[in-house]
Amino acid sequence: MRAYKIINLLNTLSSNEIKEFHSWIESQTIKNSPVFTKVVNLLINLKLNPNSNDDKLKIYKNIFPEEDYNSQKLRLIFSRLTKMLYTFIGEDKAVKPVLILKHLRKHHLTKLFEHQIEVEIKNLDNNFKFNEDFLSIKYQFLDENYRFKTTKKRHGEFNMELLEDNINLEFYFKKLKHACRILSIKSISKSSLNIKFLEGILNELAILDLNDYPTVELYYYNYLIQTENEDEVHFYKFQELLIRYNAQLNIDDLKDHFITAINYCIRKSNNGNDKFLEFLFEFYKKGIELSVFLEQEKLSRFTYRNIIEVGLKNKDFAFVAEFIENFTTRLEFKYQESFSNLEKGRLASKLLDFDMAWKYLAPLAFDDAIVDLATRVEKIKILYETRNYELMDYHLANFDSFINRKKNIGYQSEYYQHFSKYCKRLIKIEASQKRKIKLIIDEINSNSKLVEKKWLLEKYQNEYSTSKWN
Repeated sequence: MRAYKIINLLNTLSSNEIKEFHSWIESQTIKNSPVFTKVVNLLINLKLNPNSNDDKLKIYKNIFPEEDYNSQKLRLIFSRLTKMLYTFIGEDKAVKPVLILKHLRKHHLTKLFEHQIEVEIKNLDNNFKFNEDFLSIKYQFLDENYRFKTTKKRHGEFNMELLEDNINLEFYFKKLKHACRILSIKSISKSSLNIKFLEGILNELAILDLNDYPTVELYYYNYLIQTENEDEVHFYKFQELLIRYNAQLNIDDLKDHFITAINYCIRKSNNGNDKFLEFLFEFYKKGIELSVFLEQEKLSRFTYRNIIEVGLKNKDFAFVAEFIENFTTRLEFKYQESFSNLEKGRLASKLLDFDMAWKYLAPLAFDDAIVDLATRVEKIKILYETRNYELMDYHLANFDSFINRKKNIGYQSEYYQHFSKYCKRLIKIEASQKRKIKLIIDEINSNSKLVEKKWLLEKYQNEYSTSKWN
């Protein structure tokens, strides 16, 4: 392989991690360490590519301006820098205190050990987020303390109760987290996965006071709202805990909880409970504030659309405009213009500026069939609003052909087919057909497989209010 691993590895680091890597190189007292830090700067800041012969020459001349180019020497620098980066990435800073304690205990440095264990436990309690990593490190500290104490006396309890509590909490935390993930998998695909010992854990947690362990309590309620979702009391408790203790969670646990909360609100909202649409919007806004939805500083185009969709449904058009302005650049570059125009068009349509909406939407087409269908729906709605029924009929015919051609949209095709059917009937309704319109309204109300149901009902209700009995 000609490609160097180093550029791919460096691209995974944040700007703060790059700074830490520089400091780490310097702290290792590595021979020629300025050379390595300079190479990192060239690759990151100047975007030089170690696979390009021209860029390799630039890198070499920047490092060794007085030397003739030596490809073997440069290759060795890249190779060594890659190994250093692997070491830096894999270095577990949390393990170092455990190794220090182990060293002090084995060499019977009693006073130093007693001082250091107190310092490390205090530091852990004050500075680490309470998760399985915290509990694992705490266990290692307590275990070292137990081993130390047993060398000093033969009898005693040796803080065994603390060890027992820590072991149980870590077990509860991991089992609940695993159970929530299994439930999440089961919600979108058939799975026969079962969770051993869970019933006993749930019975134990139901009687325990978890106030001192909010991150364990969060996964407990995460589990309950997925299994007892009709009981909204569990949701309100979960919501309260998540808002109050989000700062104590690491980003992975935070994402788990936000995904559960969002999915719960979507299900409730889809069942007609409008207050959960407001809750959903609040979770999205809080998630934006906490950078929950970002991966490597990038935002998924699907999350981008979902956030805007909920903002539009909540009629917070100022938020939507600001979100488009601030977060479009967080999309992958190839999606920025098309998805930005799609959402600007939808926003303009909501603001009843149909001419502007059409300018944004008319040229758009997407490789993703579902996104393309959603765009076509927006165009059809604009054509109805502007009374351009002839062009709307043409678009509906193309819409039907598109659905029939696409075999990869599965069950969703039925939802769009029903939308097309009611749109065609809408433009053919006559003012004297009040009874017929009422029957169609009842039919739409009872149809659970339909996109833009609310919009269609609104348009048919308008026709009904101006029509006459026949």
